[in-house]
Amino acid sequence: MSSSVLAPRCRSAFAAAAAASALSLLLAGCGDEPAAPGPYGGARDATATASPLENEDAAPGTDHFSFVAEDGRRVDGDARITTQAGRTVILEVTSNTPEELHVHGYDLYADIEPGGTVQLEFVADLPGIFEVELHHAHVVLTQLRVDG
Repeated sequence: MSSSVLAPRCRSAFAAAAAASALSLLLAGCGDEPAAPGPYGGARDATATASPLENEDAAPGTDHFSFVAEDGRRVDGDARITTQAGRTVILEVTSNTPEELHVHGYDLYADIEPGGTVQLEFVADLPGIFEVELHHAHVVLTQLRVDG
């Protein structure tokens, strides 16, 4: 076979191999930072259901959930939280970077200063499942489930 026939075949094979390699790198992520556990880039893939006994310092009818974010990723706090309709919810978030906390569905926002902590308090009066997002990082901090 002539080299003119092999060259296009080699180029096609090389291009396919390069595309497959690029795709596997894209799916694996960048850098040598390990992937954070949990489906939302956070520390625990668990569900926290608040009860008055867990929130001894909170007012009656109040559920308090705490989270810590570092570099736009949840490092402490549960992936899913649950409360009952009509209860007051306090979301406390500490972040080492400037962030905006956003509770979808309720359209609530709170700015977090670098190294600061913010508390967002509201009455959970809409039943359903709602994402609580770190807006600047485009990361779901947790999912809020409101029963009832």
